[in-house]
Amino acid sequence: MARSFVFPPIVLRFFVGNTERHDVICGWDHKWGNFAVTVNGLLVVHDSNVLTTQMQQNYIFWVGQNERHHVQVQRTRPVLLPAFRKHSFAAFVNGQLVAQTP
Repeated sequence: MARSFVFPPIVLRFFVGNTERHDVICGWDHKWGNFAVTVNGLLVVHDSNVLTTQMQQNYIFWVGQNERHHVQVQRTRPVLLPAFRKHSFAAFVNGQLVAQTP
């Protein structure tokens, strides 16, 4: 039986583009390790990893039709006890930081 997708709690939200405006939402479920990104409500990234040794994960995708933008979302996990501590997120559009978690 297939499990339905439930969007994780939102950690970042930002807009991309000038003439083509795109709403980008990033969600992260700390308990299950699910990470997802939607652009204008369409799922573009879905990753599920609970056990990882990588300190930083990068999710890269393009947004826009006529006005193209390179988007990169970085998730950085803490060194000690990552399952019990907050992960940090940063979003870059065309190499410029546009959003990050506090």
